[in-house]
Amino acid sequence: MTTALCLLLLCAAPEGEKPTGPPASDMAILYFLAGDLRRAVDVARAGLKTDAVKCKPLFPMLVEYEFLLPKRETLTVEEAKAFLEWDRKISPKAQGKLTGVVYRKYVETPLHYARTANQGGELEKAKKLLGEVLIVDPKNEDALALKALIARPDGGR
Repeated sequence: MTTALCLLLLCAAPEGEKPTGPPASDMAILYFLAGDLRRAVDVARAGLKTDAVKCKPLFPMLVEYEFLLPKRETLTVEEAKAFLEWDRKISPKAQGKLTGVVYRKYVETPLHYARTANQGGELEKAKKLLGEVLIVDPKNEDALALKALIARPDGGR
């Protein structure tokens, strides 16, 4: 749909005027969000000439993200943290489509197991899992809330 909207805007340019579209940086972010990383990198690279102010910082972020992407199933905790940080820097308001796998594996799943361990009275296991989540996603509100709950004298029960 976004591509169709861009084409419509380009076709609607007044006679005699050179048609313009969205800035390259915006298009690169849209491609990133849609999961078309190759096109996002290509558009950002081309945008270094036409939209340099925004594409100059965006391009290396996309390249770093692209470098980690093939390892998304086997990232270290530190690499997973970097991967999620790149995602947030590229698109602060929405998570990229390709980031979901890493987020589930390194944040959502261990957080679920930490909750289960806490409910089962396995506080040390819950703390260990929470620690891993907070390394990858230090500002995760759910993990911080569970950490505070576990820190209570009654262990959150």
